[in-house]
Amino acid sequence: MRFGLLGDVHAEDARLEAALALFMSENTDRVLCVGDIADGRGSLPRTITLLERANVLTVRGNHDRWIASDSMRTLAEAHSIDELDDRARAWISALPATLEIDTPLGPLLLCHGVGENDMAQLGPHDEGYAIAALAELKRIRDEGRIRCIVGGHTHERMVRAFGELTFINPGTLRGEDDPCVAIFDLSKQCVEFFDFQGVTLVGGETFPLEPDVFPV
Repeated sequence: MRFGLLGDVHAEDARLEAALALFMSENTDRVLCVGDIADGRGSLPRTITLLERANVLTVRGNHDRWIASDSMRTLAEAHSIDELDDRARAWISALPATLEIDTPLGPLLLCHGVGENDMAQLGPHDEGYAIAALAELKRIRDEGRIRCIVGGHTHERMVRAFGELTFINPGTLRGEDDPCVAIFDLSKQCVEFFDFQGVTLVGGETFPLEPDVFPV
């Protein structure tokens, strides 16, 4: 099984179109998206259409929560809810906070931040208190049922293992934040990142799913 992974999208419709074409050419079984569809330089209606047509499993980011409630609209590059027709408005308003997906490796949790908290941040270099303070991460790990979390929010690509729990952040499509996408190959147990050069994707790094020592 192979998952195409989309990080924070931020209405980068041209990069999204290129990413979906890559995932199709790479024979991925399903595409997962961590949300933050809204608020960026591209077309939000076209972004939503692309995600819908590709049947991408998508969760709600904090920016999607904000636009659905018509709040925080003074942010730079914020979209207006009035840009959306009724169908697109219903789609973004109905996005769930999390989705759980059965995989051969065990349950995978798709979210935006960490679990139900779409503002929680887990970075590639966080240690000590920064990790200990993430109550959702500790809860999920202690429960011992979820084997992988795919989350976003920080725009930083990452693969980190906390014992038997692996956290993958596919990064972002946002142009100024080192844009990339990823493919999670469950049979090979690795994550391969693909970098954008403009709106063209090229091969990047591959990370194996190996346990590391990051106590929660």
